[in-house]
Amino acid sequence: MKRIPQSGLKELRKKVFEENPEYKCPLLNKEISFEGSVVDHAHRRRKKDPISKETGGLIRGIIDRHVNAFLGRIENNYIRHGLDKYIDLPTLLRNIADYIENPPMYDEELIHPSERLPEYKMGKREFKKFKDFLINKYPNRKTLLNLEYFQKIPRKFQEDFKEFKNQEQWWFI
Repeated sequence: MKRIPQSGLKELRKKVFEENPEYKCPLLNKEISFEGSVVDHAHRRRKKDPISKETGGLIRGIIDRHVNAFLGRIENNYIRHGLDKYIDLPTLLRNIADYIENPPMYDEELIHPSERLPEYKMGKREFKKFKDFLINKYPNRKTLLNLEYFQKIPRKFQEDFKEFKNQEQWWFI
């Protein structure tokens, strides 16, 4: 093992980029610039731990600086949330990749309640027809006569609008 001083990190990056001018980040698998690269290393959890592949402290490679920040967040949150007690990080990340690529419940096509469906926007012509429908349905409501154009269907008219849409040939009204 050879300790590199802080000032030697730039020299290490220069050496790698001189040897391979089209250097690719091993994580992004895309070419990166010298300025956008950093020397990545695994942090030790405890300073009293020896420096090794298992406990950290060794340089892993030269990667994109944004990926380095992202990787640090992954590793820190893995420990912060106590996941290290149940599974090692590489196995967890492989499982995450498999889960994202093949979600077990996609076949059921269930929509999460926090996901809103696109709102239906009504044109002026359709609004006039819907207004006439409401006036015919509620003939005693004088306020409907003064109803102004709206694009989105207000909640109080949602059920009426469904009924309006379900009519036979509603577009000819």
